[in-house]
Amino acid sequence: MLIALYARALEAQCPAPLVQDDKAAALVRQIDYDFSRFKLNGHDQATTIMRLREFDRRAQDFLARHPEAVVVHIGCGLVTRFERVDNGQVEWYDLDLPEVIELRHQLLDETARCRFLGCSVFDRTWLDLVSIHASRSFLFLAEGVFHTLQKCR
Repeated sequence: MLIALYARALEAQCPAPLVQDDKAAALVRQIDYDFSRFKLNGHDQATTIMRLREFDRRAQDFLARHPEAVVVHIGCGLVTRFERVDNGQVEWYDLDLPEVIELRHQLLDETARCRFLGCSVFDRTWLDLVSIHASRSFLFLAEGVFHTLQKCR
């Protein structure tokens, strides 16, 4: 989570960033952590930002076709995608483990259309919360979560 945040913050400082995420740079300044410990190789930085840009593009494309959609960002970490792709109509849910959501609450603001859900993706209670929008189109984003999950047996 912090590595991806740092990569976005570094990108924001580039003269012509692939993704402009000024919020990431502000978060890095706000968090009491020595981010210089992360030694991002050029390809680590590039692949992180290219993945982020592609997820942004996919979300924007979906919202262009379904402006009143609901987006659930599974394993959101400290990603600030809502701010970059908000179309003024989307209902957005950032879902992550309780300790991550607690950190989000300290650093980022929930809004009437962007809410934080602190639970495991395996805890089905979040489905009940978002199902109030059952008549709308849904987009589920899971950018960096699946590689962290252990195999279910």
